[in-house]
Amino acid sequence: MLEEKNNPYYCPAIFKSMYVERRDADTSVVAPCCAAQGQSCSNDQVNFDTNPFLLRLRQENQAGIASKECSVCWNQEKYTGRSLRISSIEFYSQYQQPGLQNLDWNVEPICNAKCIICSNYHSSSWLAEDQKFSDTAFPISRSAATARDNNIIDHINFENIVRVYFNGGEPVLSQDPVKILQKLSDLGKLNQIDVGFNMNGSCMPSDEMIALLKQAAHVTVYFSIDGTGPQFEYIRYPLKWNTVTENIQKVIELGFDHVVMSTALGIHNVHLAQQTQDWWVKFTQPYQERIKIHNTYQLVVGLLGIDTASLALKEQLLREFSSQSDAVAQLISSSLQSANGNNQWIDRLHQLDQRRSLDWRTTLPNLYQSVQQAGVLK
Repeated sequence: MLEEKNNPYYCPAIFKSMYVERRDADTSVVAPCCAAQGQSCSNDQVNFDTNPFLLRLRQENQAGIASKECSVCWNQEKYTGRSLRISSIEFYSQYQQPGLQNLDWNVEPICNAKCIICSNYHSSSWLAEDQKFSDTAFPISRSAATARDNNIIDHINFENIVRVYFNGGEPVLSQDPVKILQKLSDLGKLNQIDVGFNMNGSCMPSDEMIALLKQAAHVTVYFSIDGTGPQFEYIRYPLKWNTVTENIQKVIELGFDHVVMSTALGIHNVHLAQQTQDWWVKFTQPYQERIKIHNTYQLVVGLLGIDTASLALKEQLLREFSSQSDAVAQLISSSLQSANGNNQWIDRLHQLDQRRSLDWRTTLPNLYQSVQQAGVLK
């Protein structure tokens, strides 16, 4: 067993955190955190102390093994120097007691958006669209209804929890946050809890949720913003940019501790990243003295990942970004190094455009120009 200080892969989340995602009445997915690849198990195995999958990851981590399920963090650190693992080391340094201290809770897959980086597994709106355009009976591996039938929330021990984080789906459309925060309030612990949650910005949290959040020790709100204006509306279809910016302002004015712009960086928005960050800095500037406002990046995994660029497109994008000195351009350049794909993202966007009567080539003109200059599309 390696000592923590000598273990380059040490992650306290593996020993102090649990992610829970409900699939159906009897089955859930568990993982150390929301970034790790989880494993499905029966509800009677959803136990922080005894779950075989979590125990195996702890054993590997103690042996200095970089578990494949944690590859998101290894890649993030390679390209950005930051990851959820590093944030966990910083956070848990103040909490030395053993046991479950952080709960990453995935709400049921209820969502009013069909973001191009998402799927029907996490969004009820996506599921409805896929069913509409499917020629055959569309298989459903998880739905909002099947997830709600799962009562695992009633069997989790909240006694030692110091932090809870909600993602989705769209957490503000779910009753899960209210139910869990109320449990913590009933235990007399909510005023000691750090709460974090994602929002797509299309609608505000309920008054009940806001009232509970105001009881928490600290609150961090993460807004999912991958572009601005028409580009945002294309990426986070069918949300409206004006509504989102109005709601961001309303949330900031609630006075929570931290408000973060969380950008999912993929091949589709490499040209938008810097201008989106510039917009965020300008938009939030009037509030900088009152609350802490940040922005962060997560690399997209899958069809729209930067690594799906072909060698020709990779070289074209490297020519565009390698001469730029800003941090975002450097991140994009470093992320492109592993690109060796077949531009499968193009077929994906064409498919969505046909469904939604949109055109990525006009909405994302800089990307289209890069594709043309690389000789990928004529």
